[in-house]
Amino acid sequence: FYTCAFGGRGANLQKFILEQRAALSSALTDHFVKEKLESKDQVVLSSKQPSPLTKRQRTEGSSLPATEGFSKCDNIPQMHSQNILSDKKITCRVKHQITKNFYQFLGNFYCFDGPQLLCCAGKRGVIKVIDTTRKALILTLSGHGDEVYDMKFSPIDEWLLLTASKDESIRLWNLQSATCVAIFAGHNGHRDSVLAVDFHPLGNMFVSAGMDTTIKLWNLDNEVVSQAIIQSRERKYLSGQNVHDSKEIKSQNETEQHYNSVFRTRFEQIPCFSTKQVHTDYVDCVQFMGNLVLSKSISNAIVLWKPDLSDAKCGYICDKVIALREFHINQCESW
Repeated sequence: FYTCAFGGRGANLQKFILEQRAALSSALTDHFVKEKLESKDQVVLSSKQPSPLTKRQRTEGSSLPATEGFSKCDNIPQMHSQNILSDKKITCRVKHQITKNFYQFLGNFYCFDGPQLLCCAGKRGVIKVIDTTRKALILTLSGHGDEVYDMKFSPIDEWLLLTASKDESIRLWNLQSATCVAIFAGHNGHRDSVLAVDFHPLGNMFVSAGMDTTIKLWNLDNEVVSQAIIQSRERKYLSGQNVHDSKEIKSQNETEQHYNSVFRTRFEQIPCFSTKQVHTDYVDCVQFMGNLVLSKSISNAIVLWKPDLSDAKCGYICDKVIALREFHINQCESW
């Protein structure tokens, strides 16, 4: 793995089990207490009546006290074993019902209020989402065609994840519905590996940098991306089957409904800002500081600068930079 990030929410397993165990234990205990009382009444009634073995022994002349003593001793371990079996039944049923309720609980992402999820990615280009509470891999996001170098979660939506890859693209994911919301690449995108990304504190844009020495700002407030984010929250899980190969979809209306139900990833090729004026070598780290940008290059320099976005609303890709401060550091050629 090259990078990892915490975001989203996992299942609050400890809280769920404590609540379920208390409720189910009291309910099942009351149920088995009634069974115990009924079984005691049956045992008492059976102990008052002579057993078939006692009648036979009386006809053969055996002593009455020895026979009665044997029947009483035989009833005592039976009562003890019934108590043990009842306790085991309670424990097994409680565990079974808790497990059943928990997996129903896992189907609803809106109930997740536990610790954050751990996302890891690296050489294979696959993002793995791990629930640290359940200690299990719950989701795998595939889409990048090469190594993933960086990932960041949105500061305003804990389910939105940005990933930067060697395939010259940035992808926006929604972990809540396991969808790729948008791909930022193409004609005006990066021309080499994307090494770093970061969200603006307001979550309305993000910055990216890479081996092509450019730094780009991408807008998330435009109509296309903002609508895609809203639709990704409403999307349900699909089987992923091909419409043409499906035997269930027969009519044209059903085919159209199936196409409409599949989430369509948006493609953004035009950033709102792009510049090569800050650095002349690989830019391997970039971060927002309010409306300012702090970027680092392998040319032993960290630069604090401000992008000029005054012409961004006219559809023009801005490239003006206001340099504020430059910090020189040594031995940062390796990234």
